[in-house]
Amino acid sequence: DALPILVSRITGSVGKGLAAITMDKEYQQKRREEMGRQPKDFSDSLAKGGKGFLRGVVGGVTGIITQPVEGAKKEGAAGFFKGVGKGLVGVVARPTGGIIDMASSTFQGIQRVAESTEDVKKLRAPRLIHEDGIIRPYNVSEAEGYDLFENSNIKKLDCEIFRYNFILPEGRNAHLVVTNRRVMCVKEVEILGHRSEEH
Repeated sequence: DALPILVSRITGSVGKGLAAITMDKEYQQKRREEMGRQPKDFSDSLAKGGKGFLRGVVGGVTGIITQPVEGAKKEGAAGFFKGVGKGLVGVVARPTGGIIDMASSTFQGIQRVAESTEDVKKLRAPRLIHEDGIIRPYNVSEAEGYDLFENSNIKKLDCEIFRYNFILPEGRNAHLVVTNRRVMCVKEVEILGHRSEEH
C-alpha cells in the first residue's frame, strides 16, 4: 500500500524537476494543473499518464521550432539563440518528463485501486482435502464442519485430524464433529453479531 504512494511521489518530484529544466513557464503551469487533478479510477490515471507522455513528446519536438521563433519575437537575435537552447533542452526533458509523469499517474492509479478494494468475503467454506491428498467433489457439510473445527475456539488435541461433520436436525447451527480422537457436539451461537461455539 505504501510503495505506490512512495513511487508516485518520487516520480512526481522528478517530473517536476524535468519540467523546471525546460524553462517554459506555460508548459510548467499546464503540467501542474494536469498532475494536480486526481484521477477517478485506474483507467483515468492511465489516460492522464498517456496524455502527459504525448504532451511531453509533442511539446519537445515542436519546441525545437517554436522556442527560437518566440525568443526572436521577444528579444531579437539573442532571444532566438536562447530559444534554440530551450528547444534543445525541451526535446530531451519534455518527453522524459512525460514518461516520468506517466509512471507517476500509473502509480496513483494503483494506489486508488488498493484504497478502493474492500475485504473479500468467503462465498463458501474451504474444501476439505483428506490425508490421502485426493481432491473430491465439494461437500458443503464436510467443508462447513472442517471450517468450524479449524477456525473456532475448539481446543485441538495432539495430532487431532478432522474426519466428518453431521449437521444435527434438532436445532439451528448444531453440528456433530468427528475427529480421529473424539466426537463433539458443537453449537454455533451468535451474540451481538459475533459468532462463537459451544461444545
